[in-house]
Amino acid sequence: MPAERPVLTAIRAALRGATANTKCVTSSRSPDVLIADLAMPVEDGFLLIRCVRSDSAFGRQLPAIALSAFADARSEESARAAGFSAFLAKPASPEALLGLIGRLLNAPERRRRNRRE
Repeated sequence: MPAERPVLTAIRAALRGATANTKCVTSSRSPDVLIADLAMPVEDGFLLIRCVRSDSAFGRQLPAIALSAFADARSEESARAAGFSAFLAKPASPEALLGLIGRLLNAPERRRRNRRE
């Protein structure tokens, strides 16, 4: 097996052990993107995104990806209506996830916003 790039290893580890932690996302740390499973224990992804979006201007602007094993149109529609920027059905390859992250971080409106900051 070829050696993985560190970012792919980090994504795999995060996906294996992810649980919702709103305080981490809305604390003094400034993540570039939020990736959340919709069906997490304790807090689901819908609760998490509502908390993040209501927290601050930062939370309202943070690109957020919903990850779900429920790969139907209704699940994607619900995720976007809740405040997620994008939806990715599981199982998703690390390359697909990285591509989506790249598109969100390089979106024209995000580049304009970053120039103003």
